[in-house]
Amino acid sequence: MKRYVILAAVLVVLLAAFVTVILVNLRSQRPDVLIDRLLYGSTEKLEDTRMRLNLARGDVPGAMVAGLARSDVPSDRRVLLADLMFSQLSRANDPRLAEALRAAARDADPAVRRKVAHCVAVYELLQDELPALACDSDPETRRQAYLTLVSETSWEDSGGGMWRRISPADRRRVLDMAAQTAKTSPDPEMRLLGSSVLGQQIESLGVQAVQAAQRGEMDRAEKCLAEALELDPNNHQARLRLARFRLANSPRPEALAAARKHQALIEIPELPAAPAVDGDPTEACWQSAFRSGDFFVTTSRWAAQPARGKTRAYLGHRDGTLYVAVLGYEKDLATLARKHTGRDSDVWRDDCVELLFDPAITGQDTYQIVINANNAAFDQKSGDKSVNFRFEHKARIFPDRGYWACEFAMKGEALGSFHVRPGDLWAMNVFRGRIAASEHCAMWPTFGGALRSDLYPLVLFAPTPGRPTSATSPATSPASSPSTAAAR
Repeated sequence: MKRYVILAAVLVVLLAAFVTVILVNLRSQRPDVLIDRLLYGSTEKLEDTRMRLNLARGDVPGAMVAGLARSDVPSDRRVLLADLMFSQLSRANDPRLAEALRAAARDADPAVRRKVAHCVAVYELLQDELPALACDSDPETRRQAYLTLVSETSWEDSGGGMWRRISPADRRRVLDMAAQTAKTSPDPEMRLLGSSVLGQQIESLGVQAVQAAQRGEMDRAEKCLAEALELDPNNHQARLRLARFRLANSPRPEALAAARKHQALIEIPELPAAPAVDGDPTEACWQSAFRSGDFFVTTSRWAAQPARGKTRAYLGHRDGTLYVAVLGYEKDLATLARKHTGRDSDVWRDDCVELLFDPAITGQDTYQIVINANNAAFDQKSGDKSVNFRFEHKARIFPDRGYWACEFAMKGEALGSFHVRPGDLWAMNVFRGRIAASEHCAMWPTFGGALRSDLYPLVLFAPTPGRPTSATSPATSPASSPSTAAAR
């Protein structure tokens, strides 16, 4: 009998232990317990807790919302929980999660607001909170919001998508904060991001202006262009679009005056003598040429971003011929890519200079000439590689000067019924490909694409003071000259 009593007691103890283990295990899987462990537990068990939360049954969203509302939770754990809540919201559209995360976008802790701004981009949820995040007092929160706003998907058709869904009042707030950031931020990346937000709106207004002009709504077009220039008077696209509008709709002298006023006109001087096209642009006549400033990265979509490498372009004309010299500086000229040697081979895959012309200023036809560091040339017209134009060119490498140079000369008639005469007006741009440095840059920014000829600057072949012009534009003075040292 005693034996049975002992056996029964053992069985009861085992059963109790089994039930206890089950109850403890069940309790450990409860969402509120897992949230407590996530918020207050050891760092070593965080990953295990996250995995258990993904498998937990019960009211997980409710436990998450309650946990985020606690004021005694360490900042880093609240950030982790906010991330998990976005993940949960992406799987199950629980309005409690959405409401709590909207409140988190205005949380007193900037770390939480930063995480919300980051997750809005990652999960593409709660995007209507972007205006508040983009106007946040915390620079890092604004950075995350700007990165979302300047993504291509947020600006479908240059002004659609997410941006279009923002109310006019919120849009104005975002643009005002972006302008302030672009002007005053001590962080160069933040200034670029602020300028990019402005640049998106400027391009949208530019597209609207073109569409309005096509419908004959000139007042509407003028208003859009004026608004674009007001947003950022230094924006290259805003200045150029206004200058091109004036050229298409105003008497030429007025259009040129507007282009000069907004610095959207490059005036190419008449050279005192024709330079020898020998690849060494140190002749005295080049000192009278137009000299470019720093080049800009062509891949910067919404704002003009200076290139890392140094490039200088010189432009002049004489006796119906356009002359261009480009100096490409490199710390190590031995790294130049110089694989192609044949005419019309893939020279753009090497370190090269690209000259793109739109002599009729149509914004559609593009004449492209590419010359690499081997002095091999390629040319095409609007994608037609079968055409060949007549021009002179010479590229040379100067290790003692730290640059390679390319000289180019071409009659205007080489492109068809065009001329290079004092008073003639073209559109053109100069590009440089730096293969080893993975950089493509331009004399005038083209906002994401080298073939955007509608954004090439206007160039006026200026006469020598006192000499008559071939067109109706007034005579203009040559641009400032580079020094001999700069030419080298």
